[in-house]
Amino acid sequence: MKTPRSFFGAALVAVRTSLDISQYRLAKDSGLSEKYLNLLEHGAYDPQVSTVLKISRALGVSAGVLLDEQERIEVANSICEEQD
Repeated sequence: MKTPRSFFGAALVAVRTSLDISQYRLAKDSGLSEKYLNLLEHGAYDPQVSTVLKISRALGVSAGVLLDEQERIEVANSICEEQD
């Protein structure tokens, strides 16, 4: 069973990879460490609001994309459409 932590981690991976952004680049752009991002993606921590905002800004998406299932699906679909 997925926990809220693992849902956030899965959302982060889905958005990051759909944008073709590496953990290294996201770490550099967000000011967070690559190790910390890896731990977030694996559900080891609950991110603080300030962390979610740093990540969302670095990805160029709203924080809601990382927190809301439906919005995440819509953004992923629009990214795929833009790439076609």
